[in-house]
Amino acid sequence: MINLITEILTLNQETAIIVFTRRASEEVKVKRLSKLSYQKNLGLVRSMIQQAVTIASHTTAKVFCIDDTEQIGQSFGEKLSNAFEDIYSKGYKKVIAIGNDCPNLDTETLELAIQKLAQTEVVLGPSKDGGMYLIGMQKEYFERNRSTFERLPWHSNRVFSDFLNLATCQHAKTSILRALLDLDNVLDVQEYLRKTTRVLRAFLSLKHPPFIRICLKLRRLRNYYDSPIIHALQLRGPPTLSLT
Repeated sequence: MINLITEILTLNQETAIIVFTRRASEEVKVKRLSKLSYQKNLGLVRSMIQQAVTIASHTTAKVFCIDDTEQIGQSFGEKLSNAFEDIYSKGYKKVIAIGNDCPNLDTETLELAIQKLAQTEVVLGPSKDGGMYLIGMQKEYFERNRSTFERLPWHSNRVFSDFLNLATCQHAKTSILRALLDLDNVLDVQEYLRKTTRVLRAFLSLKHPPFIRICLKLRRLRNYYDSPIIHALQLRGPPTLSLT
């Protein structure tokens, strides 16, 4: 037991999570996520940033939120690389970066990424549009590949496959997490809401679900429904369900 506690504490000290984002006021200029007013879109983006920071802060890793006022570089690749380098320079050996646009990313998935990164050189969370919602690298791997990492086709639908091909060609130990939807535009938000509504209605239609099934689903329901993103969108449709 003592050895296990020591191992966990060591992992905590070596691993950090970067929430890599723009300020809400800047993000809303780039992403139009709903057909609602500017203020509604601003509230939605703020909720997304809040949720990303919250789920990261509930993990065993140290969390750093790096917004556009702290990002250094011309291109996205340069800014992200400099963010990784900055956190490594603080003494962390394993760094995971997430954005603010993946509403179904949860603490359990982040904890899994932390565990995987202790065993592999790279951890990737692919998004369903070909991008990535999570990138984790050990320091040594990053330092060997920094220039290539900067030049990846960021903001394209092939950045995940290109990164994976790079790691595969190098025979780098790589872990792939489950694919998730990220929100880049109005259509993405509409798909997210449709799926969320289906999950809730399917659950609420169960007349007498076993107690164990309820316990297993409650946490997932909280991620789907009782989140600041859903409240910001003022979702209508499913019956009101209190999860507190």
